[in-house]
Amino acid sequence: MTLKSTAKNSIEVLEQRIAPAGLIEAGFKQASFGANLLHAGEGISTGNGAGSGQYLVYVEKGTAMVFITDLNNNSTVDPNEITGIGAGDGLRLISFVDIHGDIVTNLNLGEELSDSDRNPANNITGVGGDGRVLLNSTIEKIELRSVRAEDFEVNASTDLNGDEVVDAGYLENRAVLSNYSIFGNILAGKGFGAVDGGLIIDDAGRTIQAQVFDGFSSVDYYIDSQPSIGSVLTGTKAGGRYFSFGISRNTDFTGYLTAFVPPTGQIGGDIIGIKAASDATTFNIGTVESGNGGIGARGGNIQSVRFNGDSAGYLVIAGDGGRGPTGGAGGSITDISDLGSITSFVLIKSGTGGVGATGAGGAGGTITLGTMNIAAGLNIEPGSGGGGFTSGGLGAPLEKAVITPPEVDVAFGLNITATTHRPGEIGSSGQVDFNGDGYGD
Repeated sequence: MTLKSTAKNSIEVLEQRIAPAGLIEAGFKQASFGANLLHAGEGISTGNGAGSGQYLVYVEKGTAMVFITDLNNNSTVDPNEITGIGAGDGLRLISFVDIHGDIVTNLNLGEELSDSDRNPANNITGVGGDGRVLLNSTIEKIELRSVRAEDFEVNASTDLNGDEVVDAGYLENRAVLSNYSIFGNILAGKGFGAVDGGLIIDDAGRTIQAQVFDGFSSVDYYIDSQPSIGSVLTGTKAGGRYFSFGISRNTDFTGYLTAFVPPTGQIGGDIIGIKAASDATTFNIGTVESGNGGIGARGGNIQSVRFNGDSAGYLVIAGDGGRGPTGGAGGSITDISDLGSITSFVLIKSGTGGVGATGAGGAGGTITLGTMNIAAGLNIEPGSGGGGFTSGGLGAPLEKAVITPPEVDVAFGLNITATTHRPGEIGSSGQVDFNGDGYGD
């Protein structure tokens, strides 16, 4: 809740769970193996906390439990060892490193992982249960980027030369190697994204990475490569999925999530916003799929999604409407664009309307395309109407689609090699004189 004074010209006090713009360096603490619980305004570092080491992640809003695994067994937290994140409701998180695991809404209000067997006796202190219950929570934003100057306050620590600009050296000391990728899935119960959030891939930090990690002044060497995202799934499409916060099936928090059942009348879990910060940034992604609606509710919508440069194919599937007295509408797909992928199979499919048990069936979800500059095996399937007792739901038409292929370089041969044969030679056999003695060998 927002607090306001009744006096005129008062200053509005921001909700305490939302950190101000920029990083609060005082909120950074040293990362440790296992579970690291973070609140709004807190982050973790490979150093001793604020102003030291390399910065890994930062929470802008909500709560997160960040899991770190010693992948190389050196007993030191390295930047590439985040292996999963349990997300509290409304999480907004910035990751300066790649995530080598899943991001799941299984962190409850008590700041512990959910518990599928509901037996506190076998829970782990400070962590909670097994995390296998997908909670009815939302992830508002996941931003993948490097640290930048505007993240830091100009002060005696960040501006040693007194030019009122954050020193390049200070920024370089906080930077880490990153491909801006999630090598896992985002699994959210109630929904993912917001108009000012969603999944944002910002690779502007490639330049500073190339400068810092050159293989000479640093033992690390930066190799430019394309970001990759697993899948983004919500609601019923996220429930039942396998998740992992570690590297082993035996000792880490991992397993199959229980089925997700949305409450009566709850929409299927919208997905809002997947994009790169720059139209020049290309990335791969697997499946973007929203969940089915609860009883009588519409399926999850998918909106404001912008792909570019995908090379492996992708699926965009909106949720089906829930069955009920009147069927819920199928989820719609709105403002989906592709700015230049040359890829394989692509499916864009809106949701089917729900069945109406005593009334009409739900209408099929619609599809509205933005710029589609793509070369692929492209399939577009508007949703069908659901069956109903009084009438079936209307199927969705595809009213307009303008699809253009991207410009590509055409390969031209520089040399031509050919052979010729006299009439009758093809299909016949003969001897060859390899040593030049006049006789066939």
